[in-house]
Amino acid sequence: MAVSKKPVVKKAVAKKAVRKPVVKQTQPQLSLFSDTNLGGTRRRFAGPLGVRNLGLVGLDNSVESLQFSSNTTAATLVLFADRNYQGRFLRINATRTIEDLADENFENLASSFIMANFNISVTDIQNIQNTREAPANFGELLRIIRKGRQSRKGKK
Repeated sequence: MAVSKKPVVKKAVAKKAVRKPVVKQTQPQLSLFSDTNLGGTRRRFAGPLGVRNLGLVGLDNSVESLQFSSNTTAATLVLFADRNYQGRFLRINATRTIEDLADENFENLASSFIMANFNISVTDIQNIQNTREAPANFGELLRIIRKGRQSRKGKK
């Protein structure tokens, strides 16, 4: 009499999810203001970031003053006169407060910006303008997510 072997069935084992560390970058920091002397509407930003349309935060062509700070002197902020990092630009290095952008001939002109905790050269700016994109490893504000947050608040 032959003994038949039962097929071996392996049970599926769930793999544990591997958590990737989240690194929150808080430098450099930028505050944009709609009025001179750091007044009016304020919008704050942090980390290596590009904002291709300041209209998304209500400041398209209406920035009149700013505060830019970083923990390194190599940090750079570049304001662009047009959306998508185009047009005339104003390059600002290191920690600086500008109470009136008219002093820099850039009052109510900014439509986009990019900032980093390292030096952004004129050649880098030209590359950004040619590609119309922030460099790799930069955050980029593409759209506003307030509507989603408001609808979630309503469901609670």
